[in-house]
Amino acid sequence: MTPSVGALSGRRVIVTRPAGQAASLCSTLAERGAEVLALPAIEIQPVANGEAAQGALAAIAPEDWVIFVSRNAVEQALALWPLPRWPAGLRTAAVGKGTAAALAACGLGVSWVPDAGFDSEALLALPAFAHPVGQRVWIVRGVGGRALLGQTLAERGARVEFIEVYRRACPEQCLPDTVFSDPPPLILISSPEALDNLLALCRSDAQREGLLNSELIVINERTAQRARRLGFTRPPRLAGGPDDASFLDALLQGEPHER
Repeated sequence: MTPSVGALSGRRVIVTRPAGQAASLCSTLAERGAEVLALPAIEIQPVANGEAAQGALAAIAPEDWVIFVSRNAVEQALALWPLPRWPAGLRTAAVGKGTAAALAACGLGVSWVPDAGFDSEALLALPAFAHPVGQRVWIVRGVGGRALLGQTLAERGARVEFIEVYRRACPEQCLPDTVFSDPPPLILISSPEALDNLLALCRSDAQREGLLNSELIVINERTAQRARRLGFTRPPRLAGGPDDASFLDALLQGEPHER
């Protein structure tokens, strides 16, 4: 059933996606009646040494595997791509369907993407990566990404190379004084780093307390665990994915008129 126009009437919702990536979700929520605030909790920046990333991208051979770990990895790699076109027949994998859609949008086919899940664990469960002995696998990611994917593939016999094409930073911004005031907002979170950054941006004890009393919707258990360690007082809701529809579904689960 399509959610009604006023399904989120009276709800204050904070969207923490990076700038330039929040518009569609904000629009979807506003159409359902929510009071929406776009509050980027992560800033995507170019890497300091773009030449090194360009050199690694140029070294990719058609027989190699290239894994893109996020939509940001696709977009930033495309901006740095040093050749007129992608190598013909390049074997690519995407961590999730959003990343696969970003690859398709720039004209690159996707060889493998998990049917369910959107993380390293889901990708490692694919048959293509069960026995990658001797194969060269390039992992396109941000600076300091999770180690699990590369470590596991190396343990399985792959020759793993990393191409870091962007870095994540805490945005420089001044939060409105009452951004987390009563009634507590519902905050949509896509990564543990977003939680860390929101806390770092708080300018007062009152803001920090308001944040920690807010309700969260997160996309995986890793982020839920970080929230508990940081002292958030409410159990986070778990969305089924990082896409707009998954966040909307998780939001509506708590609305009495949508049950």
